[in-house]
Amino acid sequence: MDMTKKPFKLIMLISAAVFFCCSLAWGAGPTEEQRPFSQQMGFPVDLTLKKTEDGYKLIHRPVKEIEKLWKQTYEFGPAVLEPGKNLFEGIEGTAMDIEIEFEYDPFVYFLNINTPNGAVQCTGIEPAVKALGQIQFADIGKTMKLRILTDTDSMEIFGNDGGIYMPFISKARGSKLSLDVHLPVKLIRARVSVIGR
Repeated sequence: MDMTKKPFKLIMLISAAVFFCCSLAWGAGPTEEQRPFSQQMGFPVDLTLKKTEDGYKLIHRPVKEIEKLWKQTYEFGPAVLEPGKNLFEGIEGTAMDIEIEFEYDPFVYFLNINTPNGAVQCTGIEPAVKALGQIQFADIGKTMKLRILTDTDSMEIFGNDGGIYMPFISKARGSKLSLDVHLPVKLIRARVSVIGR
């Protein structure tokens, strides 16, 4: 095949490979002893390339089809989150799709999200997300965005529209969904969708 005569077709094939790529994280680690498995697949994720000042970056976003699994959805904001008040009071479930966007303030010590499968802490002094590990936020603007997918044995964290991605197996159990702040935080929007089976 003479590619010099069909450059457009070649470009289309390359574009299709880049823009329609899907990934499944493979979770290897300890789970509950009574479970008949020790590893699992994560949620399916779309992969795209984004051009940044430091070059091209791989962006991870949950596939849109996850929305078809939503059983019940709760939406909040805009509002000011106050210490001692739980915005997510009364929401129950094990598998959840949580989104939150708030104004970035380097002087806010932390914003903590407790889920039935573990906690996620977002720090402002050195913008980072902490769960089982810690990852620095990049491309900080006026807002910070988090999306958290939880299942029985796992949690997957997406920051700033997929700029950061943290999948891991979690053994945490029994915590109720809550959102805690150390100082007042300006919430732009939040959504909690309980995933049904």
